[in-house]
Amino acid sequence: MRKARRVSLALPPDVALVLVASLVVGGLLFLYIRQGTMLQSLTAEREAAREELTQLEEINHSLEIQVEQGFSLQRLSRYATEQLGMVPPTEVRYVHVPKNDLR
Repeated sequence: MRKARRVSLALPPDVALVLVASLVVGGLLFLYIRQGTMLQSLTAEREAAREELTQLEEINHSLEIQVEQGFSLQRLSRYATEQLGMVPPTEVRYVHVPKNDLR
């Protein structure tokens, strides 16, 4: 039977320290760069949302004006007379009758 030989990949301590330090620094740089790109992406999304909000506010204002115009008394009166054939009411006079005269 063959005996398995152990292969030793021992690194000198100063090389191992440099490798570990460079891995840590590389990882921190990766995180820093990733955060920067995420920050830029979120800033762009925020600006797009602000532009959309501005557009929606303008549309909302326009619709509010249309609603106000749609429910104006002049427009409703004109619609009632022209489209529905309604006429302004005739003048009605009321006469006050005292309660004593009813008996």
